[in-house]
Amino acid sequence: MPADGASSIQDGRKRGLGIVGNATPGLPDGTGIAIGTKVHVRTKAWALEERLVSAVSGNRLVLDSPTVYPALAGWGYFLSGQAWMVDSPGEWHYDPISQQLTIWRPTGMRRGQTVLASVLPTGVDLAGRSYVNLRNFAVRRVGVGIQLRGTRSVQLHDLLFEDIAGIGAAASGSENLTIAASIFRRTGQDAIQGMATGTQPAATGMRVLGNTVEDSGVLRVSGINESLPVRSYAAIFGGPGALIESNTVRRSGYIGIRFMRDSRVLHNTVEESCLVLNDCAGIYTWGKEPNNSMVANNLVFNAEGNLDGAVAGMASAAQGIYLDEDASGVTVIDNTVTGTDNGIQVHMAHDSSIRGNRLYGNRRSQIWLQATANKQHPDGDVTGIQVSSNLLANTLPGSLALLLQTRWASTAHFGSYDNNRYLDTANAVLVREQTSGGMRQLDFAQWQRADRVGSTQARDSNGFSVRNQPFSTHAIVGTNLIDNADFSNGMAGWKTWSPNASTIGMALQPCPATRCLRLAAGESAGLLSTPAFDLQQGDWYRLSFDVQADTADQRLRIQVRRIGGGAQPYAPAADRSLEVVAGKRWRRQVLVFRATQTTSGNGDGAARDARIDFEGILPGVVLGIGHVELLRLTPELIPGAGVSLVNRQVAPQSLPCPLDNRSSARCAALHSLATGRPASWPLTLPGHSSDIFFLQDPSLTDADRDGIPDRQDQCPASAQGDGVDAAGCGIPPQ
Repeated sequence: MPADGASSIQDGRKRGLGIVGNATPGLPDGTGIAIGTKVHVRTKAWALEERLVSAVSGNRLVLDSPTVYPALAGWGYFLSGQAWMVDSPGEWHYDPISQQLTIWRPTGMRRGQTVLASVLPTGVDLAGRSYVNLRNFAVRRVGVGIQLRGTRSVQLHDLLFEDIAGIGAAASGSENLTIAASIFRRTGQDAIQGMATGTQPAATGMRVLGNTVEDSGVLRVSGINESLPVRSYAAIFGGPGALIESNTVRRSGYIGIRFMRDSRVLHNTVEESCLVLNDCAGIYTWGKEPNNSMVANNLVFNAEGNLDGAVAGMASAAQGIYLDEDASGVTVIDNTVTGTDNGIQVHMAHDSSIRGNRLYGNRRSQIWLQATANKQHPDGDVTGIQVSSNLLANTLPGSLALLLQTRWASTAHFGSYDNNRYLDTANAVLVREQTSGGMRQLDFAQWQRADRVGSTQARDSNGFSVRNQPFSTHAIVGTNLIDNADFSNGMAGWKTWSPNASTIGMALQPCPATRCLRLAAGESAGLLSTPAFDLQQGDWYRLSFDVQADTADQRLRIQVRRIGGGAQPYAPAADRSLEVVAGKRWRRQVLVFRATQTTSGNGDGAARDARIDFEGILPGVVLGIGHVELLRLTPELIPGAGVSLVNRQVAPQSLPCPLDNRSSARCAALHSLATGRPASWPLTLPGHSSDIFFLQDPSLTDADRDGIPDRQDQCPASAQGDGVDAAGCGIPPQ
């Protein structure tokens, strides 16, 4: 939408009355947006609202009823419900007035093959009934699979609901409903819906046991959404007092499992949630009253987060387990979460426990504590969160173990942290705190000794860090790839740039290790570029440098780029974003990345075709950079430094080493993150459980734990937590 739509205040809330469409929507000749056309408008990350056009005025569409949220510029919409829109195989239109069905036969359909269309609004109607027991039948191609509104003590067993246009089981207002051992496949909206609707309250005492739910609120084919986007609420939506146990939920348009107070969510598997909407989770709860619920022994995989129609620049927010708005008294224990944006998110919730979970390979953080309002606490309404005995593996580029975020001054009131175990070989930064005062990034040692970050108590005094063990994950190969890295040849090869031809002052000066560059940006932010070098795609590299600023908390972005590259000059050549924070004291920084391109031999005559840019040198800031080293690492170690093993079955399983045949000889070097001890293969895992493993190569002993193996370490007594160069030496005393 190019502009905000009309809105008004109704019931104390701002609601949308219309939308502003594109000035030239590109409709086919002889067509138009008629009164009664359906409008599907995305008004929030989590909301897709459907209305009808009641009037058209130029490019403004008036809606037949207000949207819950105003329609704002930059968000998307689409139209449906007109016969002229049938323009591709597989599409259809039904005119309820003429009762005529128009269909473009799907590609590959045989002549004479039957087309099935649903005309029955409800498959089974038990509204208001009590003590009914249904077993062993199927419902297909109807509007609502089964209507359970206002029922009492109804039991459903071994049923099949398939190709349902709307809700599978509509259970608002039901009491003590049991749905067990049934299949819900391809429902247009929620599969099992116990939310409050109309005059009906939420379902109470619902038991959802051992069901399979697939393609709820979305039709997914080969990784692509084939159905028109619709708003749904959850594949399984349980009201207060629900037991949701041993279900499998695959492919849901929004939330996988949603529950309310006094509920238990146990032993479920939830895969591929948030396929249509965003700001979402595999398992979700919220509520102002005490929640007093348990989420235990669930497996949550691969939440996606769909940004179609969202405002430009929005990031996906697809979480694994999500405690939202005022939730309290929730115990989240012994769950496995992988492949989500944030493994567990706590937003404006309090007095809950996150314990014994295994969080592996989630894209941004393994646990995110976020405060965006301060009605209960002046620094944000996240309080009393106990984070203990979790396995936190931030294995992906740029991911964190813990993200602590508030709009105010401190996160010290968020809760407590103890006995958590960190697989931090891929990223030394474990914790990021973002407050109104700036950002802090902390490795394990810094996290343990930091002041007023996350808690007023000691943080993880019983914790475990793989990097903190006396073994390195890699060895150094070769020599420094950057020429004139010590400025022995003056400033040869080093360059600066800024927009608008603004000048960056550059001069040599002494610094703790050797000579350094002193830089000062002019009227606009600028960057410093290293001399050129070459990279090999797939290889790992270690970058270290000394940095100091004349102000505290100066953020500095580091970009590894290809210089030439034909059609894509200056394209990124690293697998992750790199960033450090410079302060008033000199500090040696260490970053590791993997090359995504081979930069030599690009055909443009350049013998060397990569460089590193130090970006974000702000006007008025004086920055010092020196002792820059870039070295290649042994390529075979880091990629296998962390691996997860999952038992999806209910019963214990004896499982083989998860490394492939090429790496099977190294299985003996795998250690359990849960115990720190070598794994013994085959390994028996309890049902619905997992473990995380790291490699500990005996040839890479590292007594001072600085990341440089003893056989290459020329300074064998480095202070723990200090950055070191490739020789294992820290920054000289200042």
